[in-house]
Amino acid sequence: MTASAGSPVTVHGPDGAVTGQRRTARAGGSRWLPAIPAVVTLAVMLYQIQRPSFWRDEGATLAAVHRSLPQMFRMLGYQDAAHGAYYLLMWGWVRVFGSGEVALRLPSAIAMAVAAAFITLIGRRLVSPGAGLAGGLVFAALPSVTRYGQEARSYAMMAALATVASYLLIRALAAEPPSRRHWLTGYAVALAGLGLANIFGLLLIPAHLPLLLLTLRQAGGTDGPGGPAGAARRLLWGWLAAVAVACVVVSPLVVLGWAQRHQEVWIKPVSLKEVGSLAALAGGTRPALVAGVITLGAVAVGAARGRARLQADWPAPLLALAVPWLLLPAVLLLAGSLLHPSYVFRYVVFCIPAAALLAGAALAALGWWLAVVGLILIVLSGLPGQQHARAVSGHSENLRQLSHLLARHARPGDAVIFAGRNDREFGICWPPTRRRRWCGAGWPPSPACGPWKPAPTGAMCRYWPGSASARSAAGMSPASGWSSTRASSHSGRRSTEALARDQRTARMRHGKLSISQHNREPAGQFGRSGGR
Repeated sequence: MTASAGSPVTVHGPDGAVTGQRRTARAGGSRWLPAIPAVVTLAVMLYQIQRPSFWRDEGATLAAVHRSLPQMFRMLGYQDAAHGAYYLLMWGWVRVFGSGEVALRLPSAIAMAVAAAFITLIGRRLVSPGAGLAGGLVFAALPSVTRYGQEARSYAMMAALATVASYLLIRALAAEPPSRRHWLTGYAVALAGLGLANIFGLLLIPAHLPLLLLTLRQAGGTDGPGGPAGAARRLLWGWLAAVAVACVVVSPLVVLGWAQRHQEVWIKPVSLKEVGSLAALAGGTRPALVAGVITLGAVAVGAARGRARLQADWPAPLLALAVPWLLLPAVLLLAGSLLHPSYVFRYVVFCIPAAALLAGAALAALGWWLAVVGLILIVLSGLPGQQHARAVSGHSENLRQLSHLLARHARPGDAVIFAGRNDREFGICWPPTRRRRWCGAGWPPSPACGPWKPAPTGAMCRYWPGSASARSAAGMSPASGWSSTRASSHSGRRSTEALARDQRTARMRHGKLSISQHNREPAGQFGRSGGR
């Protein structure tokens, strides 16, 4: 493998270097080529982006960005430090564009479009323009991309930053020393941004090691400081310096995250279900099977045409980058979860671009017509997942329906008790008029309290406004009210156990949510028709 300024990493096979025409094709292609998958991905993300209801995690985003900056910084001192950079970004965003479903989710949709563009750039440099284009379009078709591209959380930005960092690393490895420093500087910035978006994003660093080692091995030698061995050492030290800078920038967040590790008590120990969730890296079970069959077919076709063609279709740098990127972060996180449960699929969403890269290379290896057929099959296999991601309850809890139920059945003066310690985000997802009606004037919640810290006496926070003093301060009658919790919230059930024993007159379930009416007056018509 050789590297020169302005040209991609090149693979040498047994018959010599790849032809100059193929190298030119890899680096060349229309400058507008990355825009095609980017525009397609953005269009897919924006389609019905407002339809899924906000869910609890998006409620946490809303709860954070509606605070003042001093309140937010105090909150981050005891909870959600891992999302602090994202909250700060969104704090400025909502003050310009608002906090509706479209406005709040738009940055994630744009981030996925950026990821698609850089997937195309990586595929074009490592394989061919066709492979880059196919990879970007496959990325747009994956249901898991839609799911997190339509969510007001940081995971889409992690995918974009991981893809940008990978592209900048490729350029740094291929650059001559005078320009390499600039690429490595950008690489350090991208890694730091990835770690700030979520500290688990730093798991991309070990995934980049195989590509670096492949470059060092083929560029090394026994020459002096100015020869290949000296160049390899300088490249290694440059990469280590970039990684060190990124880790230093993220280190305060790592310290805070470790101090707040008690927030992960909800994460379950590793099981076969968590391992099976890795299929979502390729869009889900059906798209993963289709992409797997296409990849095996592409490898078989390349092998039948000879070793040189196989190596051209599947360059060593592509495999050294994409395979570890796809698997290693998830494997490391799963392994760490054996000691302390911390694996959740959304923490490795930044690995999805690697699956798209490999699928794009497989489609390009099949030739034009078969590539079109294969892409259509991947799109069709992902349609059920795309439809599910856009359902009203596609993001888990349907808080919009909870709001409608309260609007239909609540009476004047009723209050809402968020019984679970992590359920108070439900209220912020409701329309402002309903939020003021049921949750009182105590918004935003007291900055001195949160779901992981006891609320001061009378503060409209955890049971907001569940305490008698809070209801009184909000001008609400203590005679009746509602409690809302998730079906899996043990703390919520314990919190309302005594109240529910004597006073609950009705309970309704909607998916994972349970809402109960509590009334100190005799049960009325609604109490006799519980279960609606």
